[in-house]
Amino acid sequence: MDGSVVMEPLTRPHRTPTPSVEIKSINLALQGGGAHGAFTWGVLDCLLEDDRIRIEGISATSAGAMNLAVLAAGMAEDGNPGAKKTLAKFWHRISRAASSGPLRPTLLEHLFGNHSTAQSAGFVFFDLMTRLFSLYQFNPLNQNPLRQVLLDSVDFAALNPRTCSIKLYLAATNVRTGKIKVFDNSETGVDAVGLDTTVPAGFACAQLRPLAIVQGNLDPVLLLTGGVALECAVHKMRRAFAGGPWVFNLGHGVLPETPTENVAMLARLLAEPAAVD
Repeated sequence: MDGSVVMEPLTRPHRTPTPSVEIKSINLALQGGGAHGAFTWGVLDCLLEDDRIRIEGISATSAGAMNLAVLAAGMAEDGNPGAKKTLAKFWHRISRAASSGPLRPTLLEHLFGNHSTAQSAGFVFFDLMTRLFSLYQFNPLNQNPLRQVLLDSVDFAALNPRTCSIKLYLAATNVRTGKIKVFDNSETGVDAVGLDTTVPAGFACAQLRPLAIVQGNLDPVLLLTGGVALECAVHKMRRAFAGGPWVFNLGHGVLPETPTENVAMLARLLAEPAAVD
């Protein structure tokens, strides 16, 4: 399945409970991952067709959190049929967003029936670019197309406990105490659903500095690239985190192929007086 095609889950007849069949309450834990999220849609669609099952609560993260919010909003609107309809609309919106993106299959790929990313010109190009530029340079305005898809698909006001019968749980870690913060129905908004997306440095400082020291990560690709790109990124980070304590962190560490002179340059840039910023 490519980004331009979304198939509806197969529709089965509803199983209406008889007086002798007890309705079973279940709780779900939905995992993250884009492809896993699409697969989970089909599983949820099947569960929603069975009237012998009642969903009591859902805990989720990442793509699972999006499924959670969409399902609960649809359920609040029109029960199980509303949840099925809202989930279908959401994943079709995801498909349309992907079909207009730069990684959609080319005409040549359609003709030869080859949907491997290794043979995708778009994928090869962007894979090369990610080795030369960081995510900060690719997306300086922090554009997030998934945010708008969620806003178009979910009435977050309907997720409050008064209108939503399902208990919702989204977990995040408090950076000060290390303890889990659980967002319930009353706190589940678009920003809570998208908590694991890239957070701009300015926003992180404004929200977290009253609570804790902020950690700023540098993309290891920038260290691999070196030169002006590395210098600009470090100065930008220092300016963003100025005004309070912060911890410098190098993403996933030094890549094996990173030139030693780039590491020395990074150390020099971080040791410079703050006045240069």
